[in-house]
Amino acid sequence: MRNLDINTLEAIKNYISQYQIKNGKSPSYRVIDKEFHFNSLAKVQRYMNWLTRNGWVEKADLGGISIPQNLKLGEKNHNKNQIVNYRG
Repeated sequence: MRNLDINTLEAIKNYISQYQIKNGKSPSYRVIDKEFHFNSLAKVQRYMNWLTRNGWVEKADLGGISIPQNLKLGEKNHNKNQIVNYRG
């Protein structure tokens, strides 16, 4: 089991929202990788899988990323745990 940082999860969700507003489309995994200096598409995928499973982002029909309407830009998950467990 790997641990994911809740602050990074929130930052990725907010980055996706801002990127969509600015560019009119979702960022690719490579763009997210470069923005967060992960140096690993597998790590981006782990974070994106968690965000998708927990309803923070959705996968669009053509494979893009979208933010569910019920989550507003900058909204935080008020989970007291700063680390979340990931099982891929």
